Amino acid sequence: MPSKRPRATFLLTHELMNAIRSLSDASGMTMSAIVVQFLEPSIPVMKQLEQVVLEARKGAAGNGRAIVGSILEGANKTLAELNREFGELDD
Repeated sequence: MPSKRPRATFLLTHELMNAIRSLSDASGMTMSAIVVQFLEPSIPVMKQLEQVVLEARKGAAGNGRAIVGSILEGANKTLAELNREFGELDD
């Protein structure tokens, strides 16, 4: 049965494609599922960035430190989601 999800085509670097393919091979997950697993927790960060861009276009970007702080907060939440999903990553 065909998926009802919308389809998208993206151009990736060879390095990114190889990383996704390797993780897919090792985990048994589809490459599509891996991309979704990484991107879904990033939605709040994307929404924050969208607001920053919209405010900047209006000339009302405001305090740069507050904007950067907001973006970093969203990124940290995204990292926490990924760590919960995949476990803590070793350096």
